[in-house]
Amino acid sequence: MSLDYAPSDHTKLSLLRYWAHTNPDDANLRKGAPLEKTGHYTAYLKFTTKF
Repeated sequence: MSLDYAPSDHTKLSLLRYWAHTNPDDANLRKGAPLEKTGHYTAYLKFTTKF
């Protein structure tokens, strides 16, 4: 997801949000344990200028 805000013709402020799900490694599981997903979330704030 990305949200952009341009306060002027030469500047832009962007908020970037990423998310994903991964399964645990087989080496870390006990026999018979169900696979559970764990979430990884990252957000970035980026300021861009043009001259």
